[in-house]
Amino acid sequence: MHTILIPTKDRSDFLTRLLSYYKALDWDGMIIIGDSSDGEHFSKAKEYINHAGKVLKIKHIDCKGMSIRQAHEKLLPHIETEYVCTITDGGFLVPGTINKCADFLRSHPDYGVASGKGLLVRTENDAVNGKICDITEYASMPSIEGETAAQRLTEELSDYGVTVYCVYRSRIWKEIWKESANIPNRSLSEEVMLCLLTAVAGKVKRLDDLYMVRQIHNRRTFLPMTFEWIISPQWHQAYNECVEVLSRGIARKDCVDQESAKEIVSKRFRAFLIRSLANELPRPVLKNNTILNNIKRGVRLVVKRRAQDGYENDLGFIKRSIEGGIK
Repeated sequence: MHTILIPTKDRSDFLTRLLSYYKALDWDGMIIIGDSSDGEHFSKAKEYINHAGKVLKIKHIDCKGMSIRQAHEKLLPHIETEYVCTITDGGFLVPGTINKCADFLRSHPDYGVASGKGLLVRTENDAVNGKICDITEYASMPSIEGETAAQRLTEELSDYGVTVYCVYRSRIWKEIWKESANIPNRSLSEEVMLCLLTAVAGKVKRLDDLYMVRQIHNRRTFLPMTFEWIISPQWHQAYNECVEVLSRGIARKDCVDQESAKEIVSKRFRAFLIRSLANELPRPVLKNNTILNNIKRGVRLVVKRRAQDGYENDLGFIKRSIEGGIK
């Protein structure tokens, strides 16, 4: 059995849609919800969970007033399975691919996490249950296969990918949250350092199966941009803590002295920051969308070509969930 963690706040409509999806599929794993909602949203979620709990194994944890980071930390002691993954309330993880990822990790001890392909969708007017009007590839599901921790960190910092949505060995999941606990920066402590520590901990595999679909909508929670990191009063402390934690990890995994590890981390992390800042610079608007349309057309062709191995079926079921066909 595996565990899915779902942090949520004031989006009971998205949460019940996601739980309806797993209920319809008879998901036999554990679902742990860290609910930071107040009032009506918490009550609506609890009401639906009482209903869905007749089919699903659900723990609904009260995290009122907590940030995403704090909610995740509160959920850690409740994880009792060998493998764990997380998804926002506006996304979906495909159960069959979760199982494939766990099977892969079981037979490949040098890998710490695994995932598959991802897609992003939009609905008309950002509706929770509405017609899908756009679909694009989620390009941030990484594959990191360097033999040493230093090589893997270099790969991740050179071509950053979001590992937090992967299937994790629960031991590693708990470790990365513990090791990143003292970083006074939301973006670093809630995402970036978790991904970097994941790369240090072990290899990352991306399978050739549909794993995740996320809805892009205007009620999402946004993390601060890179420029906001470096102008914050806590930046110097946050940067030093990141370098220190990553250096300790590399020294321990690669059996090198910490000063040598720190030199590697400092150099790679600085380059990562420079690229991140450059990516936030304004870009000229193209006069026509030919390139973008070609990319979208290519993604749709990829989806169609997956029909023979279940990709299309998985996406079709999620599409029905989003468009209101599953209750």
